[in-house]
Amino acid sequence: MEPFPTLQPEVPPRPYRFYEALMQGYEGESIEELLPLREAITNAFEVLTDYEAYVVDATHYRGLSVRAIGKELGRSKSSIFRARQRAFRKLAEALNDHPAVRHYRGH
Repeated sequence: MEPFPTLQPEVPPRPYRFYEALMQGYEGESIEELLPLREAITNAFEVLTDYEAYVVDATHYRGLSVRAIGKELGRSKSSIFRARQRAFRKLAEALNDHPAVRHYRGH
């Protein structure tokens, strides 16, 4: 038994980033409607190196700071920061012109 049980929010938090919004969708959207977007995002991550994918995962899904990741990997903060920026440029390039993303965004 945990001494301090985790409280579950009644309403899921609002996504802060465009890619999070694509993965979560909006209220009333079905899984079928979001499937092409999820596939596009999954495929976009394939353009990243293992290092870049790790940095994105660590910063945005595990919530680690650039400094913490640098310590973990034995690299400088600036190296981690540059890898994160490079990864986001690659993801943006892969997703901005994807037909499913353009349709979802209304373009």
